Amino acid sequence: MQRGRVRKLFPASNTTEGFYSFFDYIMEPEGRKLYILKGGPGVGKSTFMREIENYVLEKGFHVEEFHCSSDPESLDAIAIPQLKVVLLDGTAPHIIDPKNPGVTDELIHLGDYFDKGKLSTKEETIIKLSKKKGKLFSIAYSQLKEARVAYDEWSGYVKDGLNFAAYKQAVNKLLKSVFEDVTDEKKEYGKSRHLFAIAITPKGLWSYIDSLLEPSMKIYIVEGMPGSGAKDALLAVANQAELLGLTTEQMHCPFEPEMLNMIIIPSTQAAVIYTPGFNDKLQGIIDKLQIVERIDFDSLLKWDSIEEYKAELEDAQNRWKQLVNKAIEHIAMAKEIHRELEQYYIDAMDFNDVKLKKQEVIDEIDRRINQNR
Repeated sequence: MQRGRVRKLFPASNTTEGFYSFFDYIMEPEGRKLYILKGGPGVGKSTFMREIENYVLEKGFHVEEFHCSSDPESLDAIAIPQLKVVLLDGTAPHIIDPKNPGVTDELIHLGDYFDKGKLSTKEETIIKLSKKKGKLFSIAYSQLKEARVAYDEWSGYVKDGLNFAAYKQAVNKLLKSVFEDVTDEKKEYGKSRHLFAIAITPKGLWSYIDSLLEPSMKIYIVEGMPGSGAKDALLAVANQAELLGLTTEQMHCPFEPEMLNMIIIPSTQAAVIYTPGFNDKLQGIIDKLQIVERIDFDSLLKWDSIEEYKAELEDAQNRWKQLVNKAIEHIAMAKEIHRELEQYYIDAMDFNDVKLKKQEVIDEIDRRINQNR
């Protein structure tokens, strides 16, 4: 049996608007079985999900991994679309509780399996570390908020050079190319799924875009500075897809979470990518991709209008970079505090009981597999 494939995304991100979550878009609730894992750091939530994931991958089922923006190697959730099964971390900052407990949703409290006596001896230290971790995130979000001001200022200078006629022509060309083989036969708007393909993490700007793109896909690359209209072009693609009744996966930008930096249209196997932030990962797979079109919106700008404010633009750009880097430093410091907290909980855990609970879930998934055959 061929092992299943893995797609990797972020269900939430640290952003210029604070912690921004799209957890509701992991999977539609109809027919879904949801396991909500609770418990403090180090109780094994991510490991629990990974072991379930490996089990179903070996059975040939595809899995979507949803990574944590505060630790991109850790999992916030996994989804098994073919089985309509989701396991997710329901603790802060993405607090999720069962809507239909005992029916479609099951709460698994891994905190029930630790020795509270061992933890009580470290109570003062744990409370102090938790408070410090929260403070570091607060500082990081404040810096990202300041970075957004500089980002918007940078964008404003670039917008002064927008050549609307050339921009409109480029967007129409992109729309025609993306949808040339699509006929308007749908009677309803297409559904949209909202997530992040890039997150601001302790490792910097991080993505798993290589897991989302396949050689068979038609790739449209969009480039340009903030304010050049490049991201607005992605919104135009998303809106057109919905009007045509096409389902889309819309990946949001952590610097402007209301905007997009990637769209995937599964039914047409097309992906439109705003490349800044993805470049490092893209370079490693670019030769395997089918690039249909590349549009550089900076080349359409009236640079004479921008040059007048060149010094101010560069200052805003530099302030943005500096503030983002400071925020990343504080998120990285928070991650180190989190690791300290994890160790106290790991030392107090009874992982044998966790293994028994994991086997219960595997048995339930096996029954679901048999029902679907």
